[in-house]
Amino acid sequence: MICWRIYYGDRSTVDNTTTAPADVPKTDVQYIRQRTPSGVDAEPARIEPVQGENYYCWQDDRWIGHDRDGMVQYLMTIGSKVVLFGFEIGYERWAAISEQAGLDPDFQVRR
Repeated sequence: MICWRIYYGDRSTVDNTTTAPADVPKTDVQYIRQRTPSGVDAEPARIEPVQGENYYCWQDDRWIGHDRDGMVQYLMTIGSKVVLFGFEIGYERWAAISEQAGLDPDFQVRR
């Protein structure tokens, strides 16, 4: 099952079925879609978009967006670390990537 997918500025993607978090490309991250626990019994998982951050850290088996201070705090915790770096791009390019992520058939809410 695809648990997360990362979308890059060149419109490429990687996901957990082909790449471990430590091995994904680290720069030019634009958008991440992932399944996370919802905390509601009727909906055991939800689709979470993660975007617009400077840093994305692999924590608790999911990607979490951080500003610089949050990323530094993450780096100070015990254990191995994976940090991805966002990159500012023009709105038109970002909007196209955002649409690509929003229409991704692997991350549609099914009712």
